Amino acid sequence: MAKISDSIKIRNVELKNRLYAPPMISNIVGENCLAGKALIDTTYRRARGGWGLVCVEGAVISESTRLFPRTVGIFDDNQELALFELADAIHSGGAKAMIQLHHAGRQCNPLLLPKHLKQEAVAPSDTTPPSPFPPSIAPRGLTEAEIWAIIDDYVNAALRAKRAGFDMVLVHCSHGFLPQQFMSPYTNHRNDKWGGDWEKRVEFIRQVLTKMREAVGDYPICCRVAGDEFLEGGYTLEDFCKYIAPAMEQAGCDMFDVTCGVWEHFSPVVPEMYEPRGVWTYLAEAIKKVVNVPVTGLGRINDGRLAVKMIEDGKFDIVGIGRGSIADSDFAKKTIEGRYDDIRQCIACNTCLEDDLSNRPSRCAINFEYDRDNTWEEERMPAARKSKNVLVVGGGPAGMELARVATLRGHKVVICEKSGKLGGYLNVASSIPKLYTRELLNIVKWLGKKMDAMGVTVELNTEVTLDMIKERKPDAVVLATGACEVIPDIPGIDGPNVISLDEFLTKKKPVGRRVVVLGGAYGAEAAVALGREGKKAPDSGYKKYHKPAAERGLEVADPEKVKEVTVLEEGNPMVVGWSPYSQIFRFIVLNEFLAEAGVKVLSQVKVLEISANAVKYLNSTGQEETVAVDTVIVAVGRAPNKMLYQELVGQGIEFYEIGDCTRPEKVERAIHSANHVARQI
Repeated sequence: MAKISDSIKIRNVELKNRLYAPPMISNIVGENCLAGKALIDTTYRRARGGWGLVCVEGAVISESTRLFPRTVGIFDDNQELALFELADAIHSGGAKAMIQLHHAGRQCNPLLLPKHLKQEAVAPSDTTPPSPFPPSIAPRGLTEAEIWAIIDDYVNAALRAKRAGFDMVLVHCSHGFLPQQFMSPYTNHRNDKWGGDWEKRVEFIRQVLTKMREAVGDYPICCRVAGDEFLEGGYTLEDFCKYIAPAMEQAGCDMFDVTCGVWEHFSPVVPEMYEPRGVWTYLAEAIKKVVNVPVTGLGRINDGRLAVKMIEDGKFDIVGIGRGSIADSDFAKKTIEGRYDDIRQCIACNTCLEDDLSNRPSRCAINFEYDRDNTWEEERMPAARKSKNVLVVGGGPAGMELARVATLRGHKVVICEKSGKLGGYLNVASSIPKLYTRELLNIVKWLGKKMDAMGVTVELNTEVTLDMIKERKPDAVVLATGACEVIPDIPGIDGPNVISLDEFLTKKKPVGRRVVVLGGAYGAEAAVALGREGKKAPDSGYKKYHKPAAERGLEVADPEKVKEVTVLEEGNPMVVGWSPYSQIFRFIVLNEFLAEAGVKVLSQVKVLEISANAVKYLNSTGQEETVAVDTVIVAVGRAPNKMLYQELVGQGIEFYEIGDCTRPEKVERAIHSANHVARQI
């Protein structure tokens, strides 16, 4: 039985263990595609976390393809010095170094290309569908000469990687990028040597691997692959195992790094917290059975115990920890040492990926240090000039992180929390019925353990007042008082059939058969939960995406429990499913869930009145309508709790605000604002 601590060889390179930190876009590269201090520091910090293998993010093999504005380049010999710095950083951290070779194909954003180049995306065919993400410009089909030129670009990129000191390369053949576009019947409509049947659709990657092998010799060439496209008209796991994997292995692939999906359905590419841990590891397990080289499995593995089990059960050979290696760079070291509960587990909020798509540095919601230069590392954080007695008002994630970091700096911290447990609003948000949101508690549990170990004083069921503060005389007060539910001024809002979102989630009041949810941002998850009542649980593993959207509705299991659910949202449709702890990806997934659960969503409406059995509203065209109702759930948002702040102003007391009491937002802002203030006190 293999163990996660066992070494393993990829061709002629031996990894010290079977834990792998895969490529994650940082978006902190210079405009010239050269890695600077921030990326080198971030790479080194990740590498010294005990990993056997660390991979640098997707490096573009040509200046004519770009997905993100600040991307590592490997298309010019002048870039080799910066590439050497990255490889050296990984080796200095104790891991083997790999770099991902990337061509976006149709998913290139032409608006990001240098001005001297034609602003276009290319693809296997003129009829290849455009990228589903903006700017969604129709691609141009590649000519025969252009295909061979791109193959040469891959070969030259591999040679640069080898000269720069990388131990191996990873060809990006997944997530809908160019090699996958040639493999897929969805995107490859050619009828020549590069397309038409399976043998021809794999010709592009076959030539990439063959020519690369001729150039680099006895040097590991790995491939990140999509084991299943999960797309109507795309290829399946069975197709991949029968046609694609054998051809790639024969052409020289030394390791399969198995992911899945295309951008038409983004959830499989970067699984949300709603999906079970290890959601698509079964793909790697299936591919391992048909190839004779190492296989890497990954996908929502944020627990060291699960990583260990996957290897010991023989599911695959190497375990990849992507977002988890961002949340805790020392994941591998702690797993090898058996310190599983000391791992700061990823909450799968996808803040890191949202930052990439929003043209911001890719930051982690719960790990403030990530993607910054090393001056921000906690081990370099200066001790406080003077140890202060700090009173933290509120025990949510912001207050807990403030207490942890301030204690590290030498302050004496007391947290007062008015409820009976720490965690704040995450205790509520993590309890959505029929939706897996419990990952949100990962950071609460981790912070609680850290605070206990540090000896932070916690006073539960303690509401702080101005008089208490004056009596205790702390040196500094930090307000982490969170936010309060907003109750709109609507006739009938105080009726017996109206409950708040918090009352629904804490099960304080029952819900009738006909339900109206007021608010599509905060209320989307509740609407999904109610829409799933009395219906069969949705399939896991994303196989639903092989069906048309109209055929993905949930089957009724118990007609007596089925509810009629309507969402009324005053804003535009983009508001629905947007907020509070994740945005872009939550929006995409929740709107799919709402449709599958049969929830009726009405946007750009104005609610006029709530009665005992109906809600009256103006629709998007200004016409008055009503919807029958037994229960109304109010979920229109939250507002900062400023009560104590207003009392403290002008009192001559040093105080700060962090988290939702400044502006209700994502977990990221709670953790990051706490860090900034903790480093100021």
